[in-house]
Amino acid sequence: MKNVSQILLIIFGAYFGLTGLYIFLAPETFYRLTPGLADMGPYNFHFIRDVSLTFLVCGLALVYGARKQLKPVLIFGAAWPFLHALFHLQIWGHR
Repeated sequence: MKNVSQILLIIFGAYFGLTGLYIFLAPETFYRLTPGLADMGPYNFHFIRDVSLTFLVCGLALVYGARKQLKPVLIFGAAWPFLHALFHLQIWGHR
């Protein structure tokens, strides 16, 4: 039976993975519907695809790391979303 932390990591991993898939499949919709994104600059297909793949890889790493109980894989999977969130908090604080 999985413990609560494993379940939460799998949920976060699935969320990041699905987010990455959504961004990959609908980059223009993502750009148009995400509040404040247009304030960061004009639509850039390449950059948005890079972000989508990063979310997808991190999500897969979190799910895999949680299922196999591999801490280095979990750290890898959580590093970018954590740093990305800190970056956005810094932007929010600056405004």
